[in-house]
Amino acid sequence: MKKIILSLLVIGFAFNSVAQDEKETYVSPKHYIGLHAGATTGYGLSYRYWPTKLGVELTTSPYIESKGNYNISTGLSVLYSLFENKYIGLYSYLGNSLVVTNSNSIQVYNPNTGGYTFGEKSTKYNVGLGMGFKVNVFKELDFNIQTGYGFYNLNKADDFYTFLTGEISIYYHF
Repeated sequence: MKKIILSLLVIGFAFNSVAQDEKETYVSPKHYIGLHAGATTGYGLSYRYWPTKLGVELTTSPYIESKGNYNISTGLSVLYSLFENKYIGLYSYLGNSLVVTNSNSIQVYNPNTGGYTFGEKSTKYNVGLGMGFKVNVFKELDFNIQTGYGFYNLNKADDFYTFLTGEISIYYHF
């Protein structure tokens, strides 16, 4: 009789401990740093802050030479998480980018003065809206692909156009 009671107690404790196992919950990281390239979100070094379903991304790439040549790309995007688990995520984005360029290496002959003019300056403002997909490649490394529709050269009415857009990035998250 003692063996039967002892056996029932052991089985009861075994099932009780199995029943109390909690399901592992995924906690999404808040901070991301990496490299990003996009026509409507900017290109260069990127930082994402994504504390809830809503997040922001800042991307910049200043290239400056001593001769006065420069190319500065800056992007600011708003991200909204639609689905996320430990391995993949789906999100929407609204991206803004500003690209400012100055090039002194271009020489144009001016027949009125008989001299040359140097340089070309341009500013382009682009906006894009679309969907993004991220894959957790390693434990702390994400690979992202974004696609959507872009509005290009919004600051120039004579050079404005719309077209599909694509963005790609890789992030370390912590």
